Amino acid sequence: MDMSEVIAAMRVAGRTLHAAREVEKASRLYTAIAALEGVQKDFIRLEAATLLAAEQADDEGLWFVAESVTEAYLQKALRDLATAIEGPNETGEE
Repeated sequence: MDMSEVIAAMRVAGRTLHAAREVEKASRLYTAIAALEGVQKDFIRLEAATLLAAEQADDEGLWFVAESVTEAYLQKALRDLATAIEGPNETGEE
């Protein structure tokens, strides 16, 4: 193998290494984009759940004085769900 063949082989190796690095960069970028899409979907679901919790908080039909254990249980479950979605209210009550 003469020097020109060595130089040619080194150039090919350099191009191959550069291509491998570009593939790795593209793979990382694809992974990041996929993660961002997942975060975006989660944000949309959380936003929808937050809006629903706010609507339920204003629905007087859900917050009547409970007359049975079942009704009280349902109201507590709704309050717990709203707290999980929105966080505790500003007064610190749950």
